[in-house]
Amino acid sequence: MERTISSMQATKRKGKYIGRPRGSAKTKDQLLKEYPGVVWELREGLSLRKIAGSYRSVHTVQKVKKSLIA
Repeated sequence: MERTISSMQATKRKGKYIGRPRGSAKTKDQLLKEYPGVVWELREGLSLRKIAGSYRSVHTVQKVKKSLIA
């Protein structure tokens, strides 16, 4: 743990960015366009687990649902 922290501090001192690249997260619109079937099934009232069985994971379906609500 100490080696990791010291390495991160050294990297920051060099002026580099640590973490996920900026702009790599999908916007709400991109997410909804990528999974139109999930959007349709959510609006039909199917359960998250049932939808996830035919697509990706429950987490992905939850992200799409959250994008619909917000």
